[in-house]
Amino acid sequence: MPRPKTKRRRNKVAEVQAILRDLKFSPDGRHDFADQVMAHLRPDNLVVIMRALMLLSDYHPDVEMKFRQFITARCREWVAEMMQMPEFERWRASSTSMRAMGIEPSPELLATEARIRFLAARELERRGMGHLIPRVH
Repeated sequence: MPRPKTKRRRNKVAEVQAILRDLKFSPDGRHDFADQVMAHLRPDNLVVIMRALMLLSDYHPDVEMKFRQFITARCREWVAEMMQMPEFERWRASSTSMRAMGIEPSPELLATEARIRFLAARELERRGMGHLIPRVH
C-alpha cells in the first residue's frame, strides 16, 4: 500500500537535510559540494539529490553546473517533483532551475514571488517584526 503523500514528502525533506548535514568544508575553499552530494545518489533517490543540488546551486558554481546537467537529463522527473511541492518550495525550485538554465523568470513566476513577499511581509507585521521586512526583501 502506498504511503501518504505528506509522509513521502517529509522523508524526502529529511533525506535532503541529512545530505546537507553530511557536507564537509575544505580549509582551502574547494569543497566539491557537487561531488559530495552525488556520492549519495542511489537509483531510488534522484529527486532527493536534485533537491539538494537545487538548494546549493545559488551559492556554488560547481553545484549549479551539476544541477543544470540533471535538469537537462531528467526534466520530466524534476517537473513532476516540483508540481508536488508546496507553493513556496515550487516557486524556489522553479526560479532556481530557471537561473541554472540561464532563463529569465516568467511573468507567472514573478507574480508568485511578489505574492510570497507580500505574505511574508504581512506575517512579519502580524508577529510584530515589521522592522525585519527590509532584510527579507
